[in-house]
Amino acid sequence: MLEKDGRLLASVSLSALRKNLKAYRRFPLFSVPEALMNSAGTQLPILIIAANTKNAEAGFLMLAMLVMSTPLALIGRSVGQVYLAEAAARHRAGTLGAFTRKAAWSLFAYSFVPIAVLGLAAPFLFKLGFGDEWARAGVIVQWMIPWVILQFVASPLTAILHATGRLPAAMFLQILGFTIRVGSVLLAVTWANTQITEIYAVSGAVFYGINILVILKAAK
Repeated sequence: MLEKDGRLLASVSLSALRKNLKAYRRFPLFSVPEALMNSAGTQLPILIIAANTKNAEAGFLMLAMLVMSTPLALIGRSVGQVYLAEAAARHRAGTLGAFTRKAAWSLFAYSFVPIAVLGLAAPFLFKLGFGDEWARAGVIVQWMIPWVILQFVASPLTAILHATGRLPAAMFLQILGFTIRVGSVLLAVTWANTQITEIYAVSGAVFYGINILVILKAAK
């Protein structure tokens, strides 16, 4: 085993290593800020809401996000893997645009009714499952309906930006998302200081709507 590993290491040349590092240097350069902006754009507004609202508003929001996002994220991850596996062949064949539009429409069609029904019934379901004091989380879920539907459509398809080499676009898209979500919450806190959570939910829908437009353009 050690002898085999030694032969493998000996076969790696410095020139080949430098060539590969040069070829793939763009991935950490753009992907790391992209991931940081994505995480910060989701978590920082929650901290701002927690610091500027009374009662347990941030807790209601986190429960609403957990209930709505976690199961859909698992489904979306599986769909994304299937889409990405097929996208490479479609890209070579010149049919990636049509394939992506069909995938986006299918994701929207399959998710709209169940998410909308679950969202509209959320206040009752949260009261039933968690108690009367958690009904507010159900109201937040209602505001999150457009956000969650558009996220379910966009998330599995965002890999196309990486697959087609549009790493700067993917990074700047997350920077835009951070600006929209954090900026909306800060404006709500500064000017109105009411319905901050609702404004955050709307900003999520705006961001994922832009995501879908960018994805469809990238897939052409």
